[in-house]
Amino acid sequence: MRTLFKIIITSSVLTGIYSCAKKSTSTPPPTKQTIQTNANTNFSVDGIPANYPNSAGSPNNSASTFIVNAIDNSGYPQITVTFPHTTTPTSGTYSIVTTNPNTGIGLRCNFILTLAGNYTATPTSGTVSISTVSTHSYEVVFNNLSCTGSAGTHVVSGTIGY
Repeated sequence: MRTLFKIIITSSVLTGIYSCAKKSTSTPPPTKQTIQTNANTNFSVDGIPANYPNSAGSPNNSASTFIVNAIDNSGYPQITVTFPHTTTPTSGTYSIVTTNPNTGIGLRCNFILTLAGNYTATPTSGTVSISTVSTHSYEVVFNNLSCTGSAGTHVVSGTIGY
């Protein structure tokens, strides 16, 4: 019989018991928290807050609109608000319309909620407000918008910073 290990004890007092084990290579699933990556962005769908939401606003030159997006860290839900013209929208209250926001009179925008599977829902009425937080920093605020579509019916509230 061959000896694989040889243990030598040089002390007559055993000071501890040690064991070896393989370290787990799996990580536990993350805990759902509401921590946003944009300090001015926080939204909820049916009262469930977005997880690590992020947001941005940018012009869409081909459609002559300005788009503000907010997205949950997992990819869904997503909110897209489309404003007329390619410049940053001015402060004010915008009526939600289902037609092109560049047509008609007054401050108008489109609002779309997108859920997993690319299912969408839109409000048929309501408003969003834009306020200036600081130079080149704005917020879109919306409360209790009832959105209906292929995603079903959902109530959306929150703030999107951009």
